[in-house]
Amino acid sequence: MNLLGLIRLPVSTDNYVKSSIQKHATTLAGLFILGMIFSIVKAPCAAPMILVLLNRILIDGTVQDLSLLLVFGAGVLTPFLGVGVLGGYASSSRIREYRDVVRAGSGILLIGFGIWMIFWG
Repeated sequence: MNLLGLIRLPVSTDNYVKSSIQKHATTLAGLFILGMIFSIVKAPCAAPMILVLLNRILIDGTVQDLSLLLVFGAGVLTPFLGVGVLGGYASSSRIREYRDVVRAGSGILLIGFGIWMIFWG
C-alpha cells in the first residue's frame, strides 16, 4: 500500500539508506560489509535448501549433487545481479522521471502476487 501511495509511513528510511550506501559503497571493504549484512537477511530463505544439498553431497558425493548446488547458487545470484544492473540503470536521469510509475507498478505487482499466493498458491 505504501508503494501505491495509499498509506504513507510516518518514518522514512530513504535518507539513511542513501547516505549509508554513498558512504560505504565506494570502498571494497564497505561493499564487503554491505554484502555480509545482506547475506544475513537472505540466509533464512536459502539455508534450508543449502543444507539439503550439502547433505546429499556428503552422503552420495556424486558430481550431479555438486552440480545441483552450483545451479542453486547461480539461481540465487542471478536475481541480485539483475537488481543491481536495473538499479544502476534506474538511477540515470532519464528514468528518474518515471519513478512514481515504477513504484505504483511494483505495488500492484506485489498485491497481485499476494492475492495469487493466497488463492492459488
